[in-house]
Amino acid sequence: AGVQRLDEEKRKAHELELRLDEYVSRMDVALAFSEIGVWDYNIDSGELVWDERMYALYGRSRSDAALATRDELLQLGADEYFTKPVDLDLLIDRLKLHLQSSTRV
Repeated sequence: AGVQRLDEEKRKAHELELRLDEYVSRMDVALAFSEIGVWDYNIDSGELVWDERMYALYGRSRSDAALATRDELLQLGADEYFTKPVDLDLLIDRLKLHLQSSTRV
């Protein structure tokens, strides 16, 4: 019974991996055709990480100096670093809310 349970858990884990791989592939295609990039910002460390599309969209290279600081994220010029102007107001509002309340937005 224990071996069967382990086999079932392995099968389920494998199925989840396959679904994740499919999701990642579909996301890559969607991102490529929509000409958008993906970035992550760690509020605690101040680290900003861009994917390859972000570098291409903004004409930057990985060797560029730090792309943005926490203070720069909240300034009106933040769009030049990582977001399009149409999304900027919402992004700044959400960041301010998060930084003030430590809640997920």
